[in-house]
Amino acid sequence: MQSRKIGTAIGGLFLATFGWAAPLTAPAHPTVLMAEHDGKPQAVVAVEKEEPCIIAGGRRLRLRGNIPLTTERVERYAAGTATLDAMRVEGLQLISAASELDVDKFTPGATIGGYVEFSATITTTNDLADCYVALVVFESAFLKDDTHPPKAQIRVRQLPDLLAGRPTPVKFSTSPFLGREKTSAFVLLFSAGREVRTNVSSLGDQYFYRRERVIHAAAVRHWLEQNPGASRPAQPLLLMPPQFASTEGFPADATADLTITPDGTVLHVSLDRTFTPSTEENILRTLGAWLFLPKITGGAPVLTHVLVPLRF
Repeated sequence: MQSRKIGTAIGGLFLATFGWAAPLTAPAHPTVLMAEHDGKPQAVVAVEKEEPCIIAGGRRLRLRGNIPLTTERVERYAAGTATLDAMRVEGLQLISAASELDVDKFTPGATIGGYVEFSATITTTNDLADCYVALVVFESAFLKDDTHPPKAQIRVRQLPDLLAGRPTPVKFSTSPFLGREKTSAFVLLFSAGREVRTNVSSLGDQYFYRRERVIHAAAVRHWLEQNPGASRPAQPLLLMPPQFASTEGFPADATADLTITPDGTVLHVSLDRTFTPSTEENILRTLGAWLFLPKITGGAPVLTHVLVPLRF
């Protein structure tokens, strides 16, 4: 059996150890963009100019106006990948304040905000239709402070169809973002509502990784409050599969033994099959990011093991 220690929770930080101490890198994070319609979230399948489109009643519906957008995790990316070269995501413009000093001091009535200018040359490995980009802007402190809300805002922009191997230049400015603190931004590329994996997803992976842990911590607190004095097995909360370009040469299946900590995170991962080093690291890193409601005994969270079948 292959056994590797994949992470340890220390002082609120999650550290990975693949033979050395280093921060755990966030695993790949495929998403779908959601827009609310008739009180329910609906997948955004396309964008017309800056307005999201969904499928309603069997037909495409363009949602007009200032529609709030959110993201949800999905299991897989769209087919193919894309490279964004010479990418620039920048720009902050004062919208309203009595003076710049008001903004610096964040005095009442001062509003800081602005627009984001985006430019890049996009080259894809596959022909892609119904393409659009989503720019996600959030307050930078969120990545360093668990108590700081992300306050994320999303803007979308329609792109032309992208032809495999043909570089396509893209440039635009968003409608305004509002905020009062330093912001960070990342871009997501979609085709027909499916996210396309790009070479610039690192910041997005970090953002989603942090956001999921904040949501998870709140869910664990609620789980313990709901079960005073009770005994319950661990319950899965977020289990997403590893992302592979190909599974050729993989065993048909494998079993992972996960050690779940009292806070619902994964401490150890053991595999009963042998993989290439890069594949094994991918599996361990991804399973190490899974989240659970912890096992509780007499109302207290305890360490436990969960066996997970893996099929390829």
